[in-house]
Amino acid sequence: MASRAALTIFTNPRCSKSREALARLREASQKKHFDLEEIEYLKTPPTQEQIASILDFLDAEDNPQVFKDILRSDAPKADSVADVQTIISQDPSAMQRPIIVNWADKKAVIGRTSESIDTLLASL
Repeated sequence: MASRAALTIFTNPRCSKSREALARLREASQKKHFDLEEIEYLKTPPTQEQIASILDFLDAEDNPQVFKDILRSDAPKADSVADVQTIISQDPSAMQRPIIVNWADKKAVIGRTSESIDTLLASL
């Protein structure tokens, strides 16, 4: 029997987009039967390796816009994986949210729109 898919959502419960994404994923998990790990990134920031993987999954090296998109608009400018790692490790609130990751399939989305979430869910 194949193992269940697992998604991780880096979320902030005070953010309406995070709450909407989490509700959408919880509902979808009942139909698509995947496990959902919720991480409040202000309490448990992503590790350096997780940040690097997320940027890789978002194809940041070939799409430099990702370096801007993964950070809030008021965050310092980033031009590399190392920049993003430094910024988020120094101030986790600089990270855009929610970020949803399928580690096994090496896919990630910045879940600010229902379309981005639907794209990830469709791949399960």
